[in-house]
Amino acid sequence: MVQSSVTPAESFDMTEKAYVSVVIPCFKQAHFLHEAIESVLAQTYSNYEITVVDDASPDITQEVARRYPTVQYVRHDRNRGLGAARNTGIRNSHGAFLVFLDADDRLLPHHFETCLKVFHERPEVCLVCGDFRWFGADET
Repeated sequence: MVQSSVTPAESFDMTEKAYVSVVIPCFKQAHFLHEAIESVLAQTYSNYEITVVDDASPDITQEVARRYPTVQYVRHDRNRGLGAARNTGIRNSHGAFLVFLDADDRLLPHHFETCLKVFHERPEVCLVCGDFRWFGADET
């Protein structure tokens, strides 16, 4: 999670509901996308938005994203790469905090709460990253 606002972190109050923007770039990953979205929807922290950036994927990315009425969907007219897709997501975000979630990854249910707690306790921090777990086939 990255602090995206120009507001100093020390003004962040855990009693307020900081808005979190989740950016999910997707290219040829539609078969995983629903799991990424569902992992955000399962968060214990509820003040967030989700933006899926379809990087001109030839698969059913749009169909999967449109199954979720609260998900903002943005499509590139041509494949521009992961960095450009993330930048498009940033430009379409409104949160004070950003989470970049690849379409083939998932978040644990307390991810937002855990990261926001660190920002509250350590106001000098502008980036929080967590541990990870492998899932799927052994060779992936």
